Amino acid sequence: MAECFVDDDHDWVRFSGDIAHIGVCDFKLSGLTAIQEIIFTAPEGFKKRGQVIANIISEDYSIPLRMPVDGIVTACNPSLLRSPDALLAGAHLTWMVKVQVMQGVNEAPLTHWKDYRKNSLVKNGK
Repeated sequence: MAECFVDDDHDWVRFSGDIAHIGVCDFKLSGLTAIQEIIFTAPEGFKKRGQVIANIISEDYSIPLRMPVDGIVTACNPSLLRSPDALLAGAHLTWMVKVQVMQGVNEAPLTHWKDYRKNSLVKNGK
């Protein structure tokens, strides 16, 4: 069963063995009404935790997606290249990058998805 975690930059990672899918939380995109483009920076190869792997471009903003763990990027979501606005329909469900996870990922400071959601709801008074 896949487990989902969130880093301090509101980027999520869903682990399934040594494969992970990475995306952004809805909070990070709040306020956007449209996405013009998603630019994947050096889309394949080894990336370190914290490295920018994509930029989400809107009319007024450029929002970075950072690697929440060390790993080898093996794929970018091709549907987002054709229709970047699809990310706004449910960012927490839409993966952006697929990664082969490197050893020691449990050392990364990640929050379990359930705790992240619970803390978000408390902060927003819900």
